[in-house]
Amino acid sequence: MAGAYTIFGRTVQSHTLAIATLTTAGAVAYYLSRNSSNSKKGNNQVPMTSGSTDRKDEIDVEKVINNFLKDQDNEKPR
Repeated sequence: MAGAYTIFGRTVQSHTLAIATLTTAGAVAYYLSRNSSNSKKGNNQVPMTSGSTDRKDEIDVEKVINNFLKDQDNEKPR
């Protein structure tokens, strides 16, 4: 049998504390997702478009991976 904790003079089983912790975390996550500031002010997000020209700062992951693989193929095995 698992150990018990004494909280405010009452004995509380460890599984009860685990259930209470998970329930509280779920309730807080639900509350924060429903009462966010975006839902009150409206949707201020910029829509993503595939033809956007302001992607100068973004990294092309596919290009980086291909360059890395080419470099690995060009190296001689030791």
